[in-house]
Parts: sequence; structure tokens; C-alpha cells
Amino acid sequence: MNPTTIFLIALSLCLGGSVSGLSAQTPKPHVVFLGDSNTWNGGDDVSKPRAWSYWLAKNLLPASARSYARSGATWTNNADTPVDTAYYTELLDVLYQQAARLIGAHKAGQQAAPGLIFVCAGTNDAWFRAKRPGLYSETVEQAYARPMTTATKPSEATSLAASARLTLMLLREAFPQAKIIVVTSPYCVQAPKAEIDRVAETLQQCAALSGVYCTRTERTSGIDPVKEQTKKELTVDGVHTSENGAWQLANCVYNFMAFNNLLN
Repeated sequence: MNPTTIFLIALSLCLGGSVSGLSAQTPKPHVVFLGDSNTWNGGDDVSKPRAWSYWLAKNLLPASARSYARSGATWTNNADTPVDTAYYTELLDVLYQQAARLIGAHKAGQQAAPGLIFVCAGTNDAWFRAKRPGLYSETVEQAYARPMTTATKPSEATSLAASARLTLMLLREAFPQAKIIVVTSPYCVQAPKAEIDRVAETLQQCAALSGVYCTRTERTSGIDPVKEQTKKELTVDGVHTSENGAWQLANCVYNFMAFNNLLN
């Protein structure tokens, strides 16, 4: 057994996987990541270890891995969110645009159809609430009861629930065979726990109604904002993960996938 195989088996076991997951007979999916800075820090090619996407890709060994994440991204659209897929701002990018860029890249032959799509954001929705005044302007039930199609403009879906519904609708229509996993954001020092919890609860309900998966990493990642204020261990600044924090977050996602039989 060569050193590379030994390393991959050890890594799989450390992350809660199994040797059988490395079988050459198992087709490997193309993997895509959407999200905010804790995913964006891995780079578009998912090659930097300060992001959980790096460690998850190392364990999944996908056919390819690409990130469309951007720093500052929110789930929540506002009245000024354009449909333009080239639009990007360092202050507040929107997941709707990331989904649209992914779909555009696939149609242009630049992106293979993903078998796994991970969507991780929510910190900025809770942190920059003043910039998203419509965050809770409607309940999840109201957002899912009103008419909406993939042609709906993001400026017409400005609550957190409606924004999540529209983005997940885009992804499901474009990639009906893909497994979509919503990854809620871990706790941080900049947004109150109650706000992170409320965003995560909303996203979990939206994921269920949209027919996709959701893993609550704020509950399982072990990132404690009180501890991080005293001594930075799992973050570098109280918000963005360190390598250890990123590894731990990836471990949570991998274990969720294993529990829900999403590794094959």
C-alpha cells in the first residue's frame, strides 16, 4: 500500500469516514461550494486550509471541487440586488448571484454538473442586519405560500426566507440530480448567539420545505464566541476559522453526511 493511500485512509478515519468510501468503484461527484468568507477563504480552487471546504474536499476526494463563495455574502437579497451574475461587492455579495454564476458556468461548459452542492452562509445576515431591513419581513410559511418561480427577481424576494427559497429553487431546477446541503454558520463574536440561532432555524425550515438537506454547525462545531474572545483557537479573529476551526467544521459536515447516507 503506497503512502498516499495510507494518508487518505487515515484522513478518512479521522473525519469519521470509512475505508469503503475510498473504493475505486464508487463514482466521485463534482463538488461545488457557495457561501461567505469562511468558505471563500479556501479559494476558488478550494486549495487553502483555513476554509472548511478544503478539508471536506480532501476527505471526499471528488472528481472536481470549485468554490463560488465570496467574502461578505448573505442569503438575503434587498431591493437593489441585481440579476446581473457579474455583480459582486466586497461588502455584501448575495448567494442568489453565486447560484446564478454557477448555473451560467455550467451552461457555458466551464463547470461540470455538480453532484454535491454545499451552501454555507448566515453570519453576515445576522451581523449586518441593518443592511438587510427586510430580513424577517415575512415568515417561512408566508414566503413559501406566495407565488414564486425561478424567474422571480431577487429584488422581489428580500426576506431571509424568500431569498433562501429562491436560491434553492434555482439550484434544484438547474441541477435536479445534485444533493444540496445547507450548512448553517458557526457562532462568532460579532453577532449575538440568538441572531445566529434565528437565522439557522429559518434556514433549516426553508431547507426542509425546499427538499434539501441542512446541517446545524452552530450547534456542533464547538466554536464558542466567549472562549474565542479570551483566546483565539478555532478562529483567527473571532469570526473567520483557523485551520483547526476549519477542520472541525468540515468534520461536522462530513459526519452529517455519513449519518444521512450522503457519501455514496
